[in-house]
Amino acid sequence: SSNGTRVVAGAVGEQVVFFGVVEALSDDALEVAVSDDLRMTLIGVSTLLVFVVLFVVSVPLAVSNARGGRSDRVGAFTLAGVLFLVVMTTWLLQAMHVPSLVDETANVFFAAIRSLGAGALAWLFYTALEPLARRYWPHMLITWSRVLRGQLGDGVVGQHVQVGVVVGLGWSLLGLLDRLIVDWLGWTPRPPLVPNGVLDALMGGRMALAGCLDSLVEAMYRGLCFLLLLTLLRRVTGRARLSAVVAVLLLAPMFTPYGAHSGTAWLVVGLGGVGLGVWMMTRYGLLSLITALTVTSIAGTFPMALGSGSPLGDQTLFVVLLLLGLGVYGFVAARRVSV
Repeated sequence: SSNGTRVVAGAVGEQVVFFGVVEALSDDALEVAVSDDLRMTLIGVSTLLVFVVLFVVSVPLAVSNARGGRSDRVGAFTLAGVLFLVVMTTWLLQAMHVPSLVDETANVFFAAIRSLGAGALAWLFYTALEPLARRYWPHMLITWSRVLRGQLGDGVVGQHVQVGVVVGLGWSLLGLLDRLIVDWLGWTPRPPLVPNGVLDALMGGRMALAGCLDSLVEAMYRGLCFLLLLTLLRRVTGRARLSAVVAVLLLAPMFTPYGAHSGTAWLVVGLGGVGLGVWMMTRYGLLSLITALTVTSIAGTFPMALGSGSPLGDQTLFVVLLLLGLGVYGFVAARRVSV
């Protein structure tokens, strides 16, 4: 057409299998698209840089701790086994299985290798950080160690899960607060960054469950990396509060691109969100952080709508019941704490 809009189609043999409408981008829309790509690039590069640095540092630490018998071997192998099962289950839910025995066996084989790699990476991080964290921040691993030992009904575990649920929802509210401040100031907000798993969450219950497991795996890796970073900073600085402040200053710029405007995001999403996470980590520990990261990931990935008759009603109900169930579990377990 005259405005540059095109209709495209694809076919297999004589059967049409795809239709699509491609619209030409205006100058403003193109500028927004370029800005979004830049924000995603900044997030990806900064995250990858931190991950690579922590990985390089963790390898000699893990080897030294394993040889010296200073690591929690049971906890490390339990964590690796859990990650293997979760990643493998996620693949089983997401994969397009085929009726060919050879092809399906090959798919299972490569999925198992990927799952083993995920478990090995978790073992590496945990073996590297656990002795140092037990030395500098012993309370951070108490409830996490109980979960690895299967003590899911422990009262303190329930308390820390409750804290994680509240903080995870609080992170989501910080994003809304950032947009409200931008609107109040009369500035033009940036469009929200759409997570990669949004469309997958709309493809039925199987894919929705796989998305939740993906959120859990990502939260575990982020939690372990954050604890390793905080522990290394404590070893370098020698002071708990100083290491916490440095961690906030290092991590805040990584989350600023998520905000609605560069003028407010650094304060609300960056310092506010990361500061809240550091406070929770130093006060309650790893279990609360992983819970909070899982909650905020699920809340941000699944599209939700509150209106009656909305096509997203099933998705909204699924997320609400899931998060409510997690909160109820924490409340019931927390009642077992003796006063």
